[in-house]
Amino acid sequence: MYRFFLSIALNFLVIFSFAADTDNPNNFSNKLPVFNNLLLSVPAPPASITIIAVTPTVCGEKRYRFIAPNLPTASTNAVAAKGYLWSFVGSLTGDITIDTSKAVIDSGNINSRIIVVRFKTNNAAATGDSVRLKYNSDIGYSRDYLMKCVSY
Repeated sequence: MYRFFLSIALNFLVIFSFAADTDNPNNFSNKLPVFNNLLLSVPAPPASITIIAVTPTVCGEKRYRFIAPNLPTASTNAVAAKGYLWSFVGSLTGDITIDTSKAVIDSGNINSRIIVVRFKTNNAAATGDSVRLKYNSDIGYSRDYLMKCVSY
């Protein structure tokens, strides 16, 4: 029995098998493919974000550690997550993910599981300031997990 796997980037995984008679290679009666179509989705969104104050002083620049959950593995309905994507919304938003005049990522990058963000202001968070996290996979991104920033 020969087994072939074909992955299509449209949220489908098509698995088909050819059953061949290895004793009699001229016997083609069992060589029809059998298709089992499974619809697979992107991973579920992250369940949480852990935020830990590294240097929460009012003098100087505050630093906070943002920690994502471990990557989920594949399930019968969803593909495995391959990475992370952090972004910020509200007054912290810059051209790509973060306005560097207001905050910078000190440790890690937007694709790391753990990032440390250094805020350049001691002001309270503005209305709508949030951190977003989503998983990356072979077939796309999960939905966002959004956590409101209360203070920075």
